[in-house]
Amino acid sequence: MKRSVTLLSLLTVALSLCHSGSSQQLTWTNRTPGLINPVNAVTFRGGRFVAVGSLGSIWYSDDGANWSALSQHHLNSYRAIAHGAGRWIGVGDGQTVDLSADGSSWIHLAGAVENLQGVAFGGDRFVAVGTSGIVLVSANGTDWLRGYPPRSGNYLLSFYDVAYGNGQFVAVGSTSAGTVAAAVRCSPDGLGWTNAPVVPSLNAPLLGVAYGNGVFVAVSANAIITSTDGQNWTNQPITITSSLKRVRFANGKFFAVGGDLYVPGSGTILSSSNGVDWTDVSSGPLDFVSDIAFGNGTYVAVGGSAPSGGMILQSGSQTPGELSAHLLPGTGLEVTIAGEVGRTYRLQAAPALSGEPWADLFSFKLTSPTTGIVDAASVHLPQRFYRLLSP
Repeated sequence: MKRSVTLLSLLTVALSLCHSGSSQQLTWTNRTPGLINPVNAVTFRGGRFVAVGSLGSIWYSDDGANWSALSQHHLNSYRAIAHGAGRWIGVGDGQTVDLSADGSSWIHLAGAVENLQGVAFGGDRFVAVGTSGIVLVSANGTDWLRGYPPRSGNYLLSFYDVAYGNGQFVAVGSTSAGTVAAAVRCSPDGLGWTNAPVVPSLNAPLLGVAYGNGVFVAVSANAIITSTDGQNWTNQPITITSSLKRVRFANGKFFAVGGDLYVPGSGTILSSSNGVDWTDVSSGPLDFVSDIAFGNGTYVAVGGSAPSGGMILQSGSQTPGELSAHLLPGTGLEVTIAGEVGRTYRLQAAPALSGEPWADLFSFKLTSPTTGIVDAASVHLPQRFYRLLSP
């Protein structure tokens, strides 16, 4: 539960403002029922969500609830999307690299043999990675150079994702020379790369990587590993019941997502603030989840399944309510709640911040942006603390 605490002294009454977002579980609404093509990636920037998917599909939304679909201008499937330098870059099969300044009008820039699987923006450049160990680097999204990750021996190198953090790009994937092993490569600029050792027992491709809160987190289908420098990795002992596909850092948290594309209801969303302790926030059966993003106070998760088609899900609002107060002499303390119209809140009180149980004072659905509640009992108390929860 997300909370912040502010203490105010109002004569003999102390007010604690505990702003709360929603509980750990996220509730989801499918905003695109009947969608045919699976949705493979989503990102948020500049007030807009942009999602990309199979067979050249693109969608965009400013609120996460109402989505516009664009006409397909090619049949290559997108695998990843990133934003930087004032533009979106979508990459995918057939070395697809497409560019947009607003998320709604796109230019097809390139196409070749290799499939691009991941793209990230960091420092002053984009880096895209893919099968056959391909790495492409661009400062403007239009002109691309090749990077050259190190190889040794006769093996196949493939990348599935890339992230930027702590002044470097980290690309993850697999090597194969008879047996499959996880692969990690690090680079300050996307052009020159070094080989990073990974957990020796991880004999599976790394499919996703993200950076946040000073930590890199990478996932394979059934493992989560972490690193503070991109070079030295630790396997986190967590039981995973559904295959993981990708990890993202959004709204101050890591989210590991996945499932089985061919099994409806197998989707999973795990959340963690540190990459070590994880909580399932799926809240009910979901289809395969391929990506997640946060913006404008809401999460958007995308994916789908082969039998059911694609999906774009939106969470409930994560915008916290706010409290303010003033004393009404002889009457009590008037607490003013500002929040989201239509959302249910609970105002709780306790005689102390710790060691005392919190009790519900009022439960209500906000019908206007602000409302006032008078706590008459506060007149007889030396101090009282308040917090606002939703739901």
